Amino acid sequence: MKRQTGKSIVTSAILLMLVTFSSAAFSLTVSVDRTRISEADQLRLNIKVNEALTGQLEFDFLTKDFEILRVAGPNQNTKMSIINGKSSREVSTSWDLILRAKRLGRVTIPRIQINGSISDAIVIEVIPQTAEMKSKTNELVFVDTSVDTSEAYVQGQIIYTIKLHYVDVITGEIPAEPKIENAIIETIENEKRYDTYVNNRRYFVYEKRFAIFPQRSGVLEIPRVTFTGSKVGRGFFSNREPIMAFSETHTVTIKPKPNGFTGKHWLPAKAVNIAETWSSESRQLTVGEPINRNITITVDGQAATLLPIIDAIDIQGAKSYKDPEVQNQTITDAGIVATSKTTVGIVPTQSGKLILPAWELAWWNTVTDKMEIASLPAQEFSVIASSQPLTVERNLEPSQPNQTLISESALTRQTAVEGPNYWQLLSGVITIVWLITLFLLFKARRHPAQAPIKKAPTQTSSETELFDKLQEACQKNHAANARKLLFLWGKARLPNIDSTRDLALHYASDELLSEIEKLEASLYSPTHPKDWLGAGLRDITQVLSATKQDKKSPHALMSTMNP
Repeated sequence: MKRQTGKSIVTSAILLMLVTFSSAAFSLTVSVDRTRISEADQLRLNIKVNEALTGQLEFDFLTKDFEILRVAGPNQNTKMSIINGKSSREVSTSWDLILRAKRLGRVTIPRIQINGSISDAIVIEVIPQTAEMKSKTNELVFVDTSVDTSEAYVQGQIIYTIKLHYVDVITGEIPAEPKIENAIIETIENEKRYDTYVNNRRYFVYEKRFAIFPQRSGVLEIPRVTFTGSKVGRGFFSNREPIMAFSETHTVTIKPKPNGFTGKHWLPAKAVNIAETWSSESRQLTVGEPINRNITITVDGQAATLLPIIDAIDIQGAKSYKDPEVQNQTITDAGIVATSKTTVGIVPTQSGKLILPAWELAWWNTVTDKMEIASLPAQEFSVIASSQPLTVERNLEPSQPNQTLISESALTRQTAVEGPNYWQLLSGVITIVWLITLFLLFKARRHPAQAPIKKAPTQTSSETELFDKLQEACQKNHAANARKLLFLWGKARLPNIDSTRDLALHYASDELLSEIEKLEASLYSPTHPKDWLGAGLRDITQVLSATKQDKKSPHALMSTMNP
């Protein structure tokens, strides 16, 4: 019995040593600075192991109940000690996190596992700020937010304002743009600074304003804004006391598109205006000569990206093409005013009367809460036939064989009239040409051909005639003729284009696009000087006329390289 007891003692001692050794080999400690905090307080979490670890830990498991404000680590610490002449070395790795609870009540820091060692879960109690806490914090910093309405239509405008009040001893990050699902957010005012007095205390104010356009009906929740900063002491080596302030949340009821709206494009706004201008004031047009209709839509209380696209209009007796919309927006105290400008080119194809039907745009007035119609009246023009019609042909370069066939046809007709002697003459000419061709082919096989010299591409007769007239109009500084001839020459050269801007885009020529803008500004802009100089357009088109017609735009290559 004594021997068995002795063996049990030894076994127990060995197991205790193994447990102690195992515990000393690896340990995990997780701790917090407190377990009861207010909703505005920051919580410090420390994670420590007694080994040298270099890998970074992932803390996503904390984001359910906490916002991670800062992570420091991994930090390694080595401690050397000498006891009874024996030295020992302790190495540890730690992480320090600053957290903020996302909600009131009991929240939990889950168990953490590292290298098989698991910590205990830690329960944190989060209580509301007391009036005394809020009053004390507000003496240093507070956040005030507001919305201009408690309800809005889907895609309607909501103005959201953030005001950060602070004193000069506070540092921290400026509140960021709110994150809201199913909504488009536009910055109205990125930064506005001023000072004010609240309860006889002076504050500096940092203000930001946003326009929110909800894309789904229901309840829109705007989360509270949190300011995290520090109270800075007066001394150079003074400590920084963490401080936090946050605003209230806001909910806005988003109403769906009403049943009473019968328009094609849903457009809620405070006001809508449509205007049009023409490239010529004359009510008489000429077949084949284009005229431009410039339509401008101005919408108060809507983002430019949400404006409707003007659909193509079928016009009897004319062809039309539409340039891409040019959208812009300006900022006012009331929000966003968006504009969309569209240029529609109209080319009459027959003489007589040309009637453009009225154009209407239905929209919903968010002020009166009813549907309204913005419209352009119908237009009527008289179209006359062209005195010198210009035929826009496809840009096909005739080859030598075709010219031979034309000559043969002409000679055949002439032979039929004048007698058989001409047919014999034609046969002789064809025989001579055939013999010369055989000789050249035989010579080419004996002597390899040298690299051909590249020649400038030729133009068709119609294209050449248009080009010469374009150069003449540029030389005489005649803006209206130059614009018309530039389009016709470009159409003859590139049948697929629908506007002068398409010509510039095809050749990726910023210089040509700039000259087109100057030309159109001199014709249509009421504030632009009317004296147009055509030297720039003349020089650019001379260069383009010697450019191969199938040249690819480098923009296509760039889009392929950078999808």
